[in-house]
Amino acid sequence: MTVVTHYDTLKITRDAPPELIQAVYKALAQKYHPDKNLNNPEAVRMMQMVIASYKVLADDAKRKEHDAWVTKQLPPPPKRALTPQEKAAEEKAATFAEAAAKWTSWAVATAAEARTVRDKAMQAAAKAANCPPSEKEKWEAWAKQSDADAVEAEQKAAAAAATAKQSTDEATKHAVVSKDGVMVTLYDTLKIQRDAPPEVIGAACRAMGQKFPNDPAVANAIEHLSDAQKKSAHDAWIREKDPTAGGPRKSTAEEIEARTRAEKTSNEAKALTAVADQAEEKAHEAERKYREAVVTAKAKATTKDAAAWKTWAEKAQKEAEQERARAKVAAQKAADSRTRAEAAFRELKSSSAAAERDDAMWASSTNMATD
Repeated sequence: MTVVTHYDTLKITRDAPPELIQAVYKALAQKYHPDKNLNNPEAVRMMQMVIASYKVLADDAKRKEHDAWVTKQLPPPPKRALTPQEKAAEEKAATFAEAAAKWTSWAVATAAEARTVRDKAMQAAAKAANCPPSEKEKWEAWAKQSDADAVEAEQKAAAAAATAKQSTDEATKHAVVSKDGVMVTLYDTLKIQRDAPPEVIGAACRAMGQKFPNDPAVANAIEHLSDAQKKSAHDAWIREKDPTAGGPRKSTAEEIEARTRAEKTSNEAKALTAVADQAEEKAHEAERKYREAVVTAKAKATTKDAAAWKTWAEKAQKEAEQERARAKVAAQKAADSRTRAEAAFRELKSSSAAAERDDAMWASSTNMATD
């Protein structure tokens, strides 16, 4: 059985921070709000699920209980040994990430220093503009020097920012392919799942950006996932490194069996429907002939062949009744077959992973959430 958790409802990872949980909840609650989804029962159901999941994950005690339940349902897979290439990628990524973090911190510090120097230069300029004539030369010289210092500090800050950006770009080029045998992506950096909708991605960018304003990895993830073109490129990179990511899911044996039954019953229903249509046409034709025979028999009632025409009309009536009976039986068989086909397709749908995920999600939302 597919195990679906409250994290899956909100499309976040199990290590998502509280700020992200709250931001994603607000985004999804706005998306599925009844006022924006009139006469949409699916939106109402999703809203109930989002609320139920948030009640659990926003409460520390309930979240710990849910995490314990998830751990019991999904024991961690055995860690596989990293390949030499993966080990090298991790080491290189860690080195570049560390450098990027240092350069980013330096860029932030120099930017703050530049703002301070610029404030002093503005104060000096104000003093020079309002000082007595006897002190004007002195204050103007100070203001000029302060402005030169501010320009130098701003140039230094710009260079720091450029170096930090270059270092972050290098870290991106050597992104971690895997960690402990598990592939790492920019979605993991923002603590969201790879199939997160735009609302969740936007909420994650805002929440994680505010929580980690100086983290180059978070800034890089925000830059790429908030840009459609860059996000598409990253998704392509994921598919390249992990061919199963986002690809078609393999059907289970139960789904294949259910699909075979559904297709078989559907073909039977089509065939029986065609037979029923033919039977209906024959019945209509027989009834038409009967009506013509009745008219002819009435017209010949005073002739010497009246008895024969009457017999012919009676025979036509009997044939019409028989064809109508056959058409009725054929129609019932076709209707029964279509009912079986519909049931088979419902079985197929209920056995599919999507339906199983939906059912499990609803079950977890109703069973795990408490007021």
